[in-house]
Amino acid sequence: EGGNYIGKGNFPPEDHADLSVLTTGRDNPFSLSCDTSAANAQACRLGAMVWAEYPDYWPETVRGLLVHSARWTPAMLEQCVNPSKADMTKKTTLLRRYGYGVPDTETMLSSLKNRPCVIVQDSLKPFKIGADEEGNPRDYASYCEMNFYELPWPEEQLEKLFAEPVNLRVTLSYFIEPNPSERPPKTRYNYASHGLRFKMKRPGESSDQFLKRINAHLAESESRAENPDDVSNVGQDRWLLGPMTRDRGSLISDVWTGTGADLANQNMLAVVPQGGWWKHRLKFPDGNKPRHVEKARFSLIISLESEADIDIYTPIIQKTGMKGQVVV
Repeated sequence: EGGNYIGKGNFPPEDHADLSVLTTGRDNPFSLSCDTSAANAQACRLGAMVWAEYPDYWPETVRGLLVHSARWTPAMLEQCVNPSKADMTKKTTLLRRYGYGVPDTETMLSSLKNRPCVIVQDSLKPFKIGADEEGNPRDYASYCEMNFYELPWPEEQLEKLFAEPVNLRVTLSYFIEPNPSERPPKTRYNYASHGLRFKMKRPGESSDQFLKRINAHLAESESRAENPDDVSNVGQDRWLLGPMTRDRGSLISDVWTGTGADLANQNMLAVVPQGGWWKHRLKFPDGNKPRHVEKARFSLIISLESEADIDIYTPIIQKTGMKGQVVV
């Protein structure tokens, strides 16, 4: 919704009918609405449009698509002095002030030949209770599962774009369970039931090397009180936000920019668990069915965007056997 007020040098600024939304009223047939009330209604409308078009989508997917289709407007970027990729403060300001921007209906509802979209609706079990050398259950939980996805990108078509810029947009959406007793939470790991993050294969990295790197990172984080983020700078300058800025909360979105030749080799993504109170409260709500035995659902939305006049949508359809926004 963004702007319902007119500034005349006074504070606070005044609302105006030309900038408000016309709606039904309680005392009169028509009334005006603005601020978050109008924004909430418009966001619900967008969600309803997605569900009407794709009734099998999960709530995680509908929520993720609104963010995945959003773009910052020139006015938003100007307010933050056109953030460069190297300026983390400006990126954080953009996210805090405008979120991910203004959703676009066409991007949200459809794929194009030069902008295919793949949606993964899946789940994983973040935690488990292991056993010691004598076979007795340990008194703490460790990480259990992580999911890896080989992206169905058409390597031949991408290699034709060897010098053309290509954007890879990734959005990870999931829901958490707030800690029922932590008020306020002492750390960010005490509030959410669990966390999920996505990791991407780096340039020149083989699939085996990628899997070993992710496993080593999770093994290292097990020995620490809190989960360190993977903040290595290798290949991270290709991301618009980067892990230090994006990896917060349960709705994560970022854009990787490179050439088609670069992306043809980076064809694997991983969804990995992060800590939360499910990992530490092993007997909640009771010992028979504690929370840490549950699976966590998520939606992973991935799209390619190229300005070149080349069909990268059809080869993906041929690989997956699905049409529309490809759901796997």
